[in-house]
Amino acid sequence: MPPVWSVLRRHPFLRVWVIGGCGLAVATAIGLLVVAGVRPQAGLEATLLDGVGPDARTVWVGHDATLDPEAVASANGIPPDRPFAVQWQGDLVATVPGAHHLRARVDDGIGIWVKDRLVIDRLDHRGEIQQSAPIELEPGLHPIRIRYEQIGGDAVLRLWCASPVWREEFGLLRTRVVPHGTTFTSVLLAAQIPLLLATAWSVWILLGVLLGSAAMLASAGGIDRISSALGWPEVVTLAIVALPLLAANLWIGTAPWRGWVGDEIIPSQVLDAWEMRFAGGWFDMYPALPFYLFMIVNSPSVLLMGTGPVEFGAALQTLTHLMSRGLSLGFAWLTLLAVALLADRTIGGRARLLAPYVVLGVPLFAFYSKTYNPESAYTFWVTAGAVAFVRAASTGSIAAHAWLGVFAAASVATKDQAYGCWIGPALVLLWSAWRKADGGALARLRATALHRGLWAGLSATVLTYSVVSGAWWNLDGLRAHFAIITGRGSTPFRMFSPTLSGFNQLAATAVALFGQTIGPVAVVLTLIGLAVLAVSGTGRRFWIVLSIPVGYCLTFVGVVGYVYDRYLIVVVVMLALAAGAGWAWIVERMPKGRTLSVVAYAAVLLVVLAPTLVLNVRIAGDSRRDAERWMRETLTGDPLVLGTGSSLYLPNLYPFLHEIEPRASTDNLLSWNADVIVVYEDWFGRRSQPRVDRVRQVLDAAGYRERFASRRDPPNAWMALLFSALNIDSSLSSLAKIDPPLAIWVRERRAVAAGDNRRDE
Repeated sequence: MPPVWSVLRRHPFLRVWVIGGCGLAVATAIGLLVVAGVRPQAGLEATLLDGVGPDARTVWVGHDATLDPEAVASANGIPPDRPFAVQWQGDLVATVPGAHHLRARVDDGIGIWVKDRLVIDRLDHRGEIQQSAPIELEPGLHPIRIRYEQIGGDAVLRLWCASPVWREEFGLLRTRVVPHGTTFTSVLLAAQIPLLLATAWSVWILLGVLLGSAAMLASAGGIDRISSALGWPEVVTLAIVALPLLAANLWIGTAPWRGWVGDEIIPSQVLDAWEMRFAGGWFDMYPALPFYLFMIVNSPSVLLMGTGPVEFGAALQTLTHLMSRGLSLGFAWLTLLAVALLADRTIGGRARLLAPYVVLGVPLFAFYSKTYNPESAYTFWVTAGAVAFVRAASTGSIAAHAWLGVFAAASVATKDQAYGCWIGPALVLLWSAWRKADGGALARLRATALHRGLWAGLSATVLTYSVVSGAWWNLDGLRAHFAIITGRGSTPFRMFSPTLSGFNQLAATAVALFGQTIGPVAVVLTLIGLAVLAVSGTGRRFWIVLSIPVGYCLTFVGVVGYVYDRYLIVVVVMLALAAGAGWAWIVERMPKGRTLSVVAYAAVLLVVLAPTLVLNVRIAGDSRRDAERWMRETLTGDPLVLGTGSSLYLPNLYPFLHEIEPRASTDNLLSWNADVIVVYEDWFGRRSQPRVDRVRQVLDAAGYRERFASRRDPPNAWMALLFSALNIDSSLSSLAKIDPPLAIWVRERRAVAAGDNRRDE
């Protein structure tokens, strides 16, 4: 049997994936044929007039897809610098209800009618001008008429349109208009079929990336399939429990491209990098591998962007953001499998079943599975590398050393700080090679220097990193990336002085933060597990795994001099093995009756998972979502909305004319003369900023009234202890910024001054 068919026969998921790809290819061919049959003609019916007055003579009537008056005039024998007029007629496509916005840049005159209503009236203008106007539309086709008049000089006309969900991101109007006679059904089919195909292909590619990563994990562990080591019932049970907790609220903050957590990689960043083809000196705060994976998974959507007669920008933007977050979700799930496999190879017994649930019960882990931050991916690479490390240390396998090098390189190319995870294992493997060598010191030194496993690991590390970091085609960008992370991307964040006293303070902060991050239940389980493993003498391989978090804390956290809860996620995962051992010890002492045992086990499981359950409830009821709903239902007309502080912790203001004011003085807030002010209350009270009660007094005196408020009540002592991971100081954790305190102030007495600063679009 050919090797390919042999692999497919042994791996049912891979077989389904290949068959699915073949089916998608057929569906794509059929879908493109359907689109070709229903695709509406681009452009509008056009009439060219020689002159602009009542005596203007019709020169040409036809179809024009450019909406470019200079091109129309030149093609029909009229010099573009002499007076002429062009009139276009057709239908404007609206796919969502609400206030759409038209924008025109014109030299000289422009008039636009939608549904026989004059929305832009500048036909009598001479010279260049930009103007925009809102218009309320329901989904469907709406008659549009555009008249352009050229008096002399340059013939300039640029038209854009923005949808309600993203009013300040304008796409070219010619992608939103169709000739009269086009049906709305054909418009939707022509746009939605490619979108559905792009979605299907992105999901297929995403599954391929995850299946490939799982295959790498299995190879690192020296097995054919993960399920053969862990057991199908255990894997399926873990999937049923974990995937809903990890995937809940995955879509929040995906449209527009804004994210809802600090430092999330958003699609616009990746597409900006793609325009440079990740070369020519391109760099970012994060390494290159997350950007490459984003492009691989979203390549169907990137190919689709900007094509076709109708552009559904918001839908594609949401899709790319969801697919990138799907990568985080997938890597989080693979991390749980890797934890189970690592526990199986180090502690064994029930710990391999229980350790993944300890990790799942840590809100920090579940939180980053819902965003496209590098945490989920680099945590998986580190955990998979730990599996290879245990195998390399115990068997001396050359393949295990090589896989360790691959995973180490991938982790560092995903998040630079992962380098600290591999200094301890490197020292352990060097010591192991030295100890196993025969002869005197010189002979041992020679044997260690020539150790084939060590050279395999080093070669795999260098080769893999040079590729996935882009060093071969973007060395200047890699240098610039190193410059930023060792300079302004790191130095200003130092919390503790580089002294013995500062190091002690850093260590105490890290220990306390670790305890808060995993919560009191997991702390107790970890301490029990460490004691059991120390007293029983079992789990020898577990102790060498601790070289990963210990080395990481000493060579990264101790060097940079600052720590956040997300920096401890690798420590959490490694010590979850001990927590699994502690939980297994408790299970062995539970009531032996079947019913009592099941009830007791379920009760402990519920307590362990409770923090993540509460996390998802809190995210689902986030104040930003409530504020967005209130604004959509309440604010009418076209108000100017001012947001205070960082846009990350504000509701989505894009459907409105808006500004963000990062400076928090009351004078700055009032200077905008805004109709609505959205106050992120935690933004105030900092150094050189007014207290929030002072802001309320000033707004009230200025004629604003608080019409919406969402403020979370502080938890009681017991709840604060049990769910401590959700109540960490906001300067040390992004989790504390969930459900931010928001207030919306609406001006009831609008005093428009002569110097009104209301922004003119």
